Amino acid sequence: SELMTREKVDLLLSDAGETPIGAGQMANVNMTPFVSTMMPSDALLGIRGGAEAFSNKGKPWNFHFMFNAGDIGAVQQALWDNLLGKTNRKVGTWYVDAPAARGFADPQHGFSATFKSRNLTEVPGGFFKSETDDFSNQVALGKREGADILNGCGFAPHFATFWRQAAQAG
Repeated sequence: SELMTREKVDLLLSDAGETPIGAGQMANVNMTPFVSTMMPSDALLGIRGGAEAFSNKGKPWNFHFMFNAGDIGAVQQALWDNLLGKTNRKVGTWYVDAPAARGFADPQHGFSATFKSRNLTEVPGGFFKSETDDFSNQVALGKREGADILNGCGFAPHFATFWRQAAQAG
């Protein structure tokens, strides 16, 4: 906020996942142009309360560019086409509890919607806290439900831990 109120910057740029939420709102109030990326656009619109949350007295101050979660899911899942015949079409999902991941998990606009359109069955593993190092519930659920595919949104350490625990569980 000091950059906007004290330093009077001309433009703010963000490429960090959660920054467009708070900093974008501050920029809007202070009428400072703000450009952001790296969060699915539909997730940001939902968190911020719709397109009208990007303007102040009818003038836009926030400019966000990124694909929406459904588009990313459709492209990603199209990459699976050559392998789907060798699977049971069940997708185990898991998401870190963060705004961008909530966009990917959104039932109407995220991966879930594209799973349905491609005749895939979701096995939802839910959300996990960023500091989590125990994925035994997600591993057990995927194993019990026979999920042949894993998809979701997390960070590299989460995946490494999950994969190790899945290998240990057989």
